[in-house]
Amino acid sequence: MAAGEGDRAVKRESDAEAAGAKHAAYVERFQLENPWAKFFNVRVEEMGPGYARLVLPFRTEYTHGLGVVQGGVITSIADAAVAHAIMPMLEPGQSCTTVELKINFLAPVAREDMVAEARVIKKGRRIVLGEADVKSPEGRHFARAMATYMVIPFP
Repeated sequence: MAAGEGDRAVKRESDAEAAGAKHAAYVERFQLENPWAKFFNVRVEEMGPGYARLVLPFRTEYTHGLGVVQGGVITSIADAAVAHAIMPMLEPGQSCTTVELKINFLAPVAREDMVAEARVIKKGRRIVLGEADVKSPEGRHFARAMATYMVIPFP
């Protein structure tokens, strides 16, 4: 091993551990303190650089007159999932905000939990493109979203 390589490997391992602890703390804080997450009872099942998986448990209050979940609720979990895939990729002092979101509704949601899996397609310095699929826990495809986010200073 060349001089200094061992020190760099230890630093990378230490940085990875710190990042993991930071994400775990964020997820805990998100689920305990975020008013939106508390109201909707959203769970972050998985979150890492470029990928996130969130679960939104079904509630009758999310349905409209036809007995299926209102589209804005489905859009909301898709948007949150993409944002969570982006967050671990940001530098300290940065956040992101949705600039544009397009969603295709593929099947109605009736009395089923929603699982949103999101991926970052491309991250630039200021703009990030991501996508999310919203499905049932069994894999029934409810919606597909494509979203654009702007990287902004953390307030």
